[in-house]
Amino acid sequence: MMVKKPPHILITTPESLYLYLTAGKSRKTLEHVKTVVVDEIHALARDKRGSHFALSMERLKSVCGEPQLVGLSATQKPLELLARFLTGARSKPCEVIHVGHLRPWELTLETPDDELSAVATHEMWGQVYDRLAALSESNRTMLVFANTRRLSERIAHDLGTRLGEDKVARTTARWRARRG
Repeated sequence: MMVKKPPHILITTPESLYLYLTAGKSRKTLEHVKTVVVDEIHALARDKRGSHFALSMERLKSVCGEPQLVGLSATQKPLELLARFLTGARSKPCEVIHVGHLRPWELTLETPDDELSAVATHEMWGQVYDRLAALSESNRTMLVFANTRRLSERIAHDLGTRLGEDKVARTTARWRARRG
């Protein structure tokens, strides 16, 4: 499908990019790439997977020329080293943008009124869902994390019942409760 109708935005892994570059028809769809965004670049720069990615990037450059490269990392330093990893041995200058902005945040730990045990009772879960519903009223966006996919499905269902199905959106193994 992608070969017949190339996407405007391709989100992929280094391994999939390698395979995409290997086949002639799919490689042709990459001829007009203008920008490559690499999220969590620090995770690639440290191992063989990153070396594999760097080789694929050089292959991509031979297909489309020199695309603009954007590497994102919120946790890594030195940024100049990551920039050099992303751009390779280029003669063009590379601009490193360090935003350095920290949002104010609030962290609280809340537990149900009943004493915690290895297995939560229906009453405890009810208290948790009620509290999450109350918090969603005073927050524009919330992320609710769960240990398992099954638990995330259960939480999403119960929050959807309390808040309305249109207020709960699934994002992979986590669910986001949004206020109106």
